[in-house]
Amino acid sequence: MSSDAQSIGRYANRWLPGVSGNPLGSTNARTPNLLGQLKKKLLAAADRKAAEGDPQSPFLVRDQIINEMLRLALHSNDDRVRFAAIKEIFDRTEGKPLQRVEVIENDQRDRYLSCIQFVRDSLIKSGKEVDERLILEAVCGTYPEAREVLADMFAAADGAG
Repeated sequence: MSSDAQSIGRYANRWLPGVSGNPLGSTNARTPNLLGQLKKKLLAAADRKAAEGDPQSPFLVRDQIINEMLRLALHSNDDRVRFAAIKEIFDRTEGKPLQRVEVIENDQRDRYLSCIQFVRDSLIKSGKEVDERLILEAVCGTYPEAREVLADMFAAADGAG
């Protein structure tokens, strides 16, 4: 195959200049999100009720949604649907459960060591005597949980004193 044929073949599937490969635009721009669709439908339902002369129309739509969630939670034949409805009700009324995030002990230790260094530097800067045991006690007075993380430093300070 000649080099001209190879170069033509390589560009055969490219778009011509000025021609878009996606003339309708992004799918995300065309598709409203779930919340947007829900708001549209709620407003449309409220407008229909208001046109019928019902002043409580927005509240009726909200109540219909609540009743549907309760119906699904209590009477759905599908366990997954029941569980999802119950979960959603609890998340909306009680708030989502807190998720505990464990702080890595090294991060804690680094934070306490930074505090110790700050106190040590402050004492040196002010010309005061540096007593490691007192510095440790000061940091543990502010962060009581530091005592366990810094136990080895307490042992070293006690051994040196």
